[in-house]
Amino acid sequence: GHPTGDVVLKQLAQICTATLRPSDLFARLGGEEFAALLPNTPLNQAIAMADRLRAAVEAMVVSTAAGPLRITASFGCATATEACGTVDGLIGLADVQLYAAKHAGRNRVYGRAGHAATA
Repeated sequence: GHPTGDVVLKQLAQICTATLRPSDLFARLGGEEFAALLPNTPLNQAIAMADRLRAAVEAMVVSTAAGPLRITASFGCATATEACGTVDGLIGLADVQLYAAKHAGRNRVYGRAGHAATA
């Protein structure tokens, strides 16, 4: 329900604050989709950061009335240069990678070529 969702969002925000750099931006796009913008970050470093976030989310335990809740997250990474520098293009490229990660079994990080960055 909503109270549990609020707790998950708060814990996710804490993980992002602890993991991301001060120059990075983390935002909720809607529902259960989020974006992290990592300025001046090569794709391989963005993938490594996404994998740190993925591992932190996987380790997160949310206490609920029904007992502990564990969640996982999938990530799609893309660089602005691939998207010709547009925000919509960048989000679109990242979405393609995100859906590839979900299709491959979830709890994964995918980069631009559609190959798993992590297992």
